Amino acid sequence: MQGEITEMRDETRSLKSLVRSFAWYVSELTSQMRSHGIEPPAPPDRVTEYNRTGV
Repeated sequence: MQGEITEMRDETRSLKSLVRSFAWYVSELTSQMRSHGIEPPAPPDRVTEYNRTGV
């Protein structure tokens, strides 16, 4: 049981890291679009919630 919990924690850490990296990447692309006069589409509600709350 403890091994499964450890594995799940490691997977959760990895997924959180992936989400943060992807969010940074999208932010950079959004900035580049805006600097070229292109307004990116609004993010989905779930993304807005994540950006607001971090959850």
